[in-house]
Amino acid sequence: MRSSLPISLSLERLLTIAQLSFCTILLAGALATWREVSEQLRVDLGFHNDRAIVFQLTLPKTRYPTPRDMATFVNELETRLRSSPGVNSVGSTNMIPGGAITALRSTWLTTDSAPVPLSAPKPPLAALLAATPQYFETTGVRLIAGRTFGPAEAEATGRAVILNEAAARRVCPDASQCLGRTLHMDHALKPGTGWYPARSAEVIGIVETQRAFGLSGEAPLLVYLPMSQLTYLSDISVVVDAHGGDDAVVALSRRITTELDAGLPLYGAVPLRALTRRLLESERLTAAISLSFAIASLAVCAVGVYGVIGQQVTYRRLEWTMRVALGARREWIAVTIVVSALRLMLISAIIGALCTTYIVQRASQFLPYLGLPSTASIVSAVAVLGTVVVIAAYLAARPVLKLELATMLKTELAR
Repeated sequence: MRSSLPISLSLERLLTIAQLSFCTILLAGALATWREVSEQLRVDLGFHNDRAIVFQLTLPKTRYPTPRDMATFVNELETRLRSSPGVNSVGSTNMIPGGAITALRSTWLTTDSAPVPLSAPKPPLAALLAATPQYFETTGVRLIAGRTFGPAEAEATGRAVILNEAAARRVCPDASQCLGRTLHMDHALKPGTGWYPARSAEVIGIVETQRAFGLSGEAPLLVYLPMSQLTYLSDISVVVDAHGGDDAVVALSRRITTELDAGLPLYGAVPLRALTRRLLESERLTAAISLSFAIASLAVCAVGVYGVIGQQVTYRRLEWTMRVALGARREWIAVTIVVSALRLMLISAIIGALCTTYIVQRASQFLPYLGLPSTASIVSAVAVLGTVVVIAAYLAARPVLKLELATMLKTELAR
């Protein structure tokens, strides 16, 4: 009775172990990435109005030389749109979701009026945005505490700012404690150098954190000023919440814009929901690539295991035949074959887990943000891989279950 395998099959077993080990590494990494991306996709972007439409305007400085001129035009445009039938609210800002954060001016934030020494730890660095009174309502950004801008701030007679929750938590122990405090902003490359005049304003409101620039990295710190108080406006994004369909809202907005300034083109009209979907494109692509790697690794493993087990069944067919003749049950033979495949898989899983740990530890020297796959990811990878191996081994062992004893003996004796 042949119980040992030839050198060729032993070599194939070693190659299969190497193949399964590599698949374990790929699968563990893919599942870890999938879990991380899935958690990111559950993050609230902070925008909750799928009906809103966003369009853009570029105000030329030849016709709108001062921030107040720009704010006056935007106020008139919003008033005309708001009075139109079917329009619920209108708001404006200088940055649409998904825009380039590098186009924004940054500011150092502190609630201490004393100058910040250059040797001291840097205070939080935030991006400055303009907003009109109904911007937050129109985009569905929830107000956590305080209030939004009112007529006084819109007319540039009141110095006020609104912080998102991420910024408020960085400058105050508790976000709600920032209300009513004076926020000092130093628009400089280094605190205190002041190539742009520092300013102070009262914090009148705190809104929820918006992931306006995507899910990568930490949530941005945003400071909103009234549009009339921001000194570098040019591109304006207008958000309109209205009934009647996207095309009708865009047509209405274009008509009113033309009535106010015939030489001012409206461009980039898109639903707010489309902009928020774009913010998730890279994460969805990462998830799709991870899933593709996982499927490809499983397919390679299934083919490899099926081939090796199939060859083993063929080579040991006479042995199985004799065992059946001596009273062994075919089902137990099939179980033996599957268990041998699982043994290969467990050896491979251990090797793969050790290799994954080693590779990540070495790579983390150059990529500090790289972390080890969680235990759950490795266990999930082994469980999925084990399921595939069992199925592939069972399919390879099916000929043992199907052939009758007489047929098996006749086939073997004829060889």
